Amino acid sequence: MNTEQVRQQVFEQVNFLQGRLQQLLNNGAIQIIIDWNSIQQYALDHFPLALEVLSSWNGFLVLGKVVDTIEQMIEEYKGNAQIEISKQLAQVRVVCMPNPVPPEFIGRELTRQEEHKKKLEEAENPTTPYISLNNMILTIGVQLGIGAPGVPNYTYVKERLNAVFGVSCAHYRRMLEERIPKTKQQIKEEAGDQNLDVEIIIDWDSFSKAGNMDTALANMCRWDCWYSLQELPRAFRWVKNEYKLSQDELRNAVKRIVFTNAEDDGIQKNWWLRYSMLYNGTLELRGVWRTYWGYISSWELTRSIGQGCWFDRADLAFERNEALSDETMDELIRAIREVATSDAVRNGSLKPILTLTQRKCFPKLDEKDIEGVDICLKTYWNEVLFEKKEKKEKKEGEEGEVEEEKEEEIEKKEGEEYSEQVLMAYNVNKTNFRGQVQNRLLVVTDKALYTFAYDYKKKALIKKRAHRYTYDKIWYTKYGPMKSENIQVVGGTAGALANAAQELTKDLSNFGLKVETSIITSKKEQMVQKALSQAVKKYVFQILKYLVEEHLVKAIDGEKEPSVAIPGLPKLNDPAILLKLAATSLYKQDVDMKPNIGDIEPANIAHQLEVAAEMCETLSETAEVELSNLPNLKLTQLLTKVCDALIQYGDDMDLNIPSSLSVSSLIRNINTACYKLNQSGKNPTLEFGQPIPVSYEDLMASIKKALDGYKNKNEFDNTGVKMGNGQVFPKLPDLVDRLSNVSGLPDITFDPLPPVLITAILKAISGYLGKYNLPGVNLLELKIPGLDFGSLPGLPRISLPGPPLPGFLGKLKPPSEPSREEFIVQVVNEHKELSKFLSAQLCYMAFAASSSNQYPYWPCSPWETSVIYVPNCVISMVYNKTGGKGNKDKVKE
Repeated sequence: MNTEQVRQQVFEQVNFLQGRLQQLLNNGAIQIIIDWNSIQQYALDHFPLALEVLSSWNGFLVLGKVVDTIEQMIEEYKGNAQIEISKQLAQVRVVCMPNPVPPEFIGRELTRQEEHKKKLEEAENPTTPYISLNNMILTIGVQLGIGAPGVPNYTYVKERLNAVFGVSCAHYRRMLEERIPKTKQQIKEEAGDQNLDVEIIIDWDSFSKAGNMDTALANMCRWDCWYSLQELPRAFRWVKNEYKLSQDELRNAVKRIVFTNAEDDGIQKNWWLRYSMLYNGTLELRGVWRTYWGYISSWELTRSIGQGCWFDRADLAFERNEALSDETMDELIRAIREVATSDAVRNGSLKPILTLTQRKCFPKLDEKDIEGVDICLKTYWNEVLFEKKEKKEKKEGEEGEVEEEKEEEIEKKEGEEYSEQVLMAYNVNKTNFRGQVQNRLLVVTDKALYTFAYDYKKKALIKKRAHRYTYDKIWYTKYGPMKSENIQVVGGTAGALANAAQELTKDLSNFGLKVETSIITSKKEQMVQKALSQAVKKYVFQILKYLVEEHLVKAIDGEKEPSVAIPGLPKLNDPAILLKLAATSLYKQDVDMKPNIGDIEPANIAHQLEVAAEMCETLSETAEVELSNLPNLKLTQLLTKVCDALIQYGDDMDLNIPSSLSVSSLIRNINTACYKLNQSGKNPTLEFGQPIPVSYEDLMASIKKALDGYKNKNEFDNTGVKMGNGQVFPKLPDLVDRLSNVSGLPDITFDPLPPVLITAILKAISGYLGKYNLPGVNLLELKIPGLDFGSLPGLPRISLPGPPLPGFLGKLKPPSEPSREEFIVQVVNEHKELSKFLSAQLCYMAFAASSSNQYPYWPCSPWETSVIYVPNCVISMVYNKTGGKGNKDKVKE
C-alpha cells in the first residue's frame, strides 16, 4: 500500500471516529485534527508505516483508544458524565513528537525531590507520549518515529482521560460516601457493640493534593470497596480476640477513622510507604492509593488498633504516675519495635515515628532541657562544625595528611542553617568505658545521634563534650539490666570516698542500653586498621568474589535469583519491554508483514506486538524472561562484573577495610570509596555495550515460556481488549502463542545500552541483600584459595591483651580504652521500674532513624540482652561520688 492509499485510509478512520465521538457526546461541533506537518518532520523515514499506526484496526492504537475510553466513561459513570465531557471538549488533536533520545550515561539515583522536579519539567515539556487538555483542546502526543510503541498505552489513556475530565472522581466519591453507613453498621456487628459509633472520614483535600485522584479513588472502590472500607469490619473483629480488648476500651480508643493519601506532598511513592496508626482517638489509614498494593490490609489495621490501645494504657499510667506490669511493658516494647521496623520506616518515612513521639509515654523534657537542646544543636552546627573544618584545613596545611574525625562526616558550609529534624530528646546518664557517669542531653535526629554536656548556669554547650554519631557509624544498640561489681576499699581518705561511692551503683541496678560504634578510638587500633586496609587493599575484590560465592550464592540456594533493576536501564527481562523493543526493531527495518492472529482484521506485526506488550503491563508482577543474548543482570553475576570493572581503580580507592565484615558491609565500603572517586572527577562505570541480536523465534519462545511459568494466571482473563467496533483481541497467552507461530521475520536488534555509574549499581544491589541472612566473618580467618593473609607484606601483628590483675588490684586503675567507641546510657526518670521500657524506646527510636536515613542499607536491629556490664574501678567511683567533671546541676528556681 503506497503513501496516498494509507493517507486516504487515515482520513476515513478519522472521519469515522469523529462522527462516533460527536454522537457519543451529542455535540456535532467536536473535531479531530491530525498535525501532518509534525508527522512529516519526525517520522518521514518511515512515513507509510507511521500512518498505518493511525489507521490499524479502525484507528484503535491512538484515536480509537480515546473514543472507546470516553464511551466506557459515559456508560460507567452515567449521571452527567456526557454533559461534563462535552462542555470541556471542542477538539482532539494528534501531534507527532521527536523520537526519544537514548541516554548516553546513567549516573546516581535521583532523590524523591529530584524525581518530583523532573516530573514537573516533563509535564511542561513532554519527552514521552502524553495526553493533555488545555483550552478545550485534547492533545495526544505520539512518537511515530519509533512506530506503535510510541503511542500512549491503553492503561495510560484510561487514567489520563479520567484525570483531565474529572467525571470519575465524582462517581467514585459518591460510591464511597454511599458505602460508609453500611461499613459503620458492619463494624458494630463485627465488634459486637451497637454503641460503637465510629465516624469515618475521607480526607478529600489530601487526595486532591496527591494528584492521580481518579486512579486512587478507583482503587479504593474496586470490588465494592473491598480494599478500603471493607477492610475495617474484619479488623474490629480480629482485634478483640488477638489483643484481648474490652468493648469499653475499644469504644474509647477509636472515635474516628480517617483515610488520607501518603502522596499528598505531591511526590509519588512506592506502595510500601503506606501505614496506619491510632493516636488520640483517630485511626489514620495513610495509603499509597495510586497503586493496587498501596492499601492497608485488615491485619495491619488490627495491629494498629491493638497497639494503639496498648499505648493508650501506657499514656494513662504515665499521666497517673502508675507502675506498669511486666506484661504491659513487654507489650509496649513489642509495639514500639513493630512501628520502628515497619515497611514505611525502613524505607525512608519517619511520619509514624513522629506521631508516636507525641504520646505521653514518651518522656517530654522540661523547659530548661528543651532550651538546652535548642542551644546545643545550634551551637554545634554553627560553631563546633566550623571549628572542626578550620582545624582540618590547618592540619592539611601543616602535615599534608589528616587523621579522620571521629564522629563527623558532613561538610559544613559557613552560614548554612541547621536542617536536621529532631525526633526525640532525652536527659540521660552516660557511662563511659572507665565507668564514669556523666549527665548528658541525648538527641535523636533524622541524620545522627548527639550527646551534649550542657552548662545550665551559663546556658551554653560545653563544646569539648559534644559528640555527633552518624548512623552509619553505629554498629548496634542493645538494652538490658545493668550490673557492676562491688568493691570495698579499707582505710584512708581514698577508701572512705570509694566506699561511699558504692551507693551510686544501686542506681545502676535497673535497665540501660549500650551503644557500640565503628569509630576507632585506640591509636594502636587505628594503626592496625590502616595497616590492614593497606595490606589487603589490592585483594579486596578477590575477597568480595569469595564472599559472594561462599555466602550469597548459598543464601540464595533454592530460590530464584533476582535480576537487579538498575534505574535508567531498560529491564531486558520484562516481556512488555522486550515486545516493545521488538516492535520498534521490526518497524525500523520496514517490515510490513500482516499476519492473521484470530477473528480480528490483520495488521502490521509491530502493531500486534505493541498490543501484547500493553497486555503484559497490566500484570501485577513481571514474568521474567531469560535470554542468553542479553546482558546478565542476575545479582551474583552483576557483582562479579562490578569487581572486574573496579580492579583498575584499586590504587586510587580510599578503602577502609575492617577486620570483621560481611558481603553487605564490604559492598558499602566499596561504594563509599566509589563516591569519593566520583567527587575527585573519576567516574567508575560498568559497560553493557551492544546487546547481541535475537532471532524473532527465540524471543517469542522465551516470552511464551515466561508466561507459562507465571503464578497468577487468573490475571490473564482480564487481558482480552475489546475495541469499539466489537472485535476482541485474544487473551495474552493466546496472542503470544499465535505470534510465536509467525515465521520469516528478521532478527530483533537493540540499541546500545549506556554505561552506568557503579555507585548507582551498588546502591541498587544493596536493596536486594536485605532479604538474605548473610553472616559476618573475621577477615584474617578466611581461607581463600591462593591467598594467605599470614604472608601478606605489611600485615600488622596483633598482640592479645595480657590477663587482668587479680582481685582488688584489677580495680585500682581504669579499664584500658576499647578499640572502638562505646558507651552506656540510662534515661533519667524518677520511676526506676520504667527503665526497661525507656531503654528499649530509645534503642528503637535510634534504629528507626538509622533505617530511614541509611535506606537501602538496613542496620542491625536492637535486642534485649541478659545483662549489660558497667565498668567499675576506684577512680570512677570517686569521680561519680564527687560529681564528676562537667556534670552541671540545673539552676534551682
